[in-house]
Amino acid sequence: MKNKNIAVLDLFAQGKRHVAFNVAMSESIYSALGKKINFYCNKNYYTQNQNYFNRQHVNLIESYNVDVRRPYRLAFFKSVWRFFLAFKKIKKQTNATDFFILETTPAAIWASKLINLFTSNKSNFYFLFHGDLSTVKENKRVSPLLPRWFNYKYSVSKIPPQYATIIVLEHHIKNNLSQLLPELEPSIACLPHPAYYQDKTGNESKESHGKLSFGYFGTATLDKGFDRFLELATQHQSRAEFKAITTDTKNIYREHFADKVQLTMGPLEKALCYDDFYQTLTSCDFVILPFRYDYYQFAASGVMIDCMNMLIPMITLRNEYTENLFKQHGQIGYLCDNLDDMNKLIQTLIQQGCKQSDEFKNNLRQARADRNEQACGKTLTHIFSLRDNRQ
Repeated sequence: MKNKNIAVLDLFAQGKRHVAFNVAMSESIYSALGKKINFYCNKNYYTQNQNYFNRQHVNLIESYNVDVRRPYRLAFFKSVWRFFLAFKKIKKQTNATDFFILETTPAAIWASKLINLFTSNKSNFYFLFHGDLSTVKENKRVSPLLPRWFNYKYSVSKIPPQYATIIVLEHHIKNNLSQLLPELEPSIACLPHPAYYQDKTGNESKESHGKLSFGYFGTATLDKGFDRFLELATQHQSRAEFKAITTDTKNIYREHFADKVQLTMGPLEKALCYDDFYQTLTSCDFVILPFRYDYYQFAASGVMIDCMNMLIPMITLRNEYTENLFKQHGQIGYLCDNLDDMNKLIQTLIQQGCKQSDEFKNNLRQARADRNEQACGKTLTHIFSLRDNRQ
């Protein structure tokens, strides 16, 4: 694999967006190739995240800024053009033969078609879908001003199998996408959501305290069940601690729960830096994940991976994703059939404590190892080999 020349791109991410995931993916690609990789990002991301990447493994390189979420016709075509320029410039400077797109959008897909249309040396593309596949299911429009062939579902359906591989982050996503777009099934590969683990002291030997502490983190939305977490906190706040390690961007707490529940912490005014986030989360005994049933039908949960990284047992609801996760890694927390069961479980934990803490920690520790850069690197090596064999 050392002869393979892959350029890794995330031109969209701003601030700290997906930094842990991007670092984990970069380390996994480095492990697969066995050589230093080039990671291209915009100026904002480059400035804020240099210290997170292992500079012995990753060259972080400033490139174009792509704003793919502005719903205007001109902005979309500008995004396609900037992706095209980035591909062209990278090919010229580094002789890259392959491009690994860490956050796939319609603009990146159409730019890949253009670069292969106007160059004689065709490039291979690895299109990784981190969370935007739900927009494919919904057939979400990029803009009401653009024709249907720029919609998410149509764009993804036109990814050419002769030079592109679609990478999704769990097996249930591959199955669901194959059912939605069966013509793409031969091009779809599955990679376990990689874990980004930093060896920090204090987590595995956390001292017990008086009240149990339940946390919520991630995006504070109805789909992820922030309102359900707050409802549970309303019922049990007098006997346990509840921490909302998130910003209330949708005003769910402010408008509906501020006069009902007094949280031990949060919601936050602004997002925490990674070290503060790590310290705050590891003070929780459990993380509550009461998301809507079909939310993760086409997405993997970075929150659950963070629970593995930090050895925090999760309390979550049963669906095809969580069932597969618990089947793969064993008891990594509690799997509830419905909200009533979750409410009763929390009540029991408050009254009697948790007798399975050691089992949970051991399984979480093994799950973290099963998803580290070496394990994911082996899977990527297989994916890269399959693409090379198709040439």
